[in-house]
Amino acid sequence: MDLLLGVVHCEEFVDDVVRVISKRYPQGIESLLLEIPSNWEEIKANYEPFEYFFLELERYYREKGTRIIYGDLPLDSSNPRVWWQDMFDWILAHKRDKSIIKNIKEHNPQVVVLGKTHANYVKRRFPDVPYIAFDVKPHDKVDALMLKLLGKSYRPDEVIGLVHRLPREYYLRRYHIVE
Repeated sequence: MDLLLGVVHCEEFVDDVVRVISKRYPQGIESLLLEIPSNWEEIKANYEPFEYFFLELERYYREKGTRIIYGDLPLDSSNPRVWWQDMFDWILAHKRDKSIIKNIKEHNPQVVVLGKTHANYVKRRFPDVPYIAFDVKPHDKVDALMLKLLGKSYRPDEVIGLVHRLPREYYLRRYHIVE
């Protein structure tokens, strides 16, 4: 792994991630690990994702000839995760983080793009890998609270500040608190 990117995965930031990768690798990248379920090819026909951030990155880089690695735990589309399970895993179990680490070691991607909390976990396990964190300026107090809960970037080598333009309902839908 040559580069780790930690992002708030909102579709509005896809172009920012592409810009950073293109600036560092103007010739393109050979392989990219994304926070997409490892069984994505099997379930994508019957699964409606809540967000498309990583899927948009996948499409963009696949069209460029980049080898895409699905780094997340497999997803059981008949039993979708709910917010409290994500919170338990995020705080205590780290099953998803451990799966990502396993896939990094197994596939040795050139670039890894993950949500910031997963990227922080990976940075702790690979302290010498350059880490670029995308920090978001919240637009209201609820966004500020959510971003605070997600935590600060862990020892980033570079921080890119972005303006957040999405409403708090994004987070409520993202964590399946409301439909």
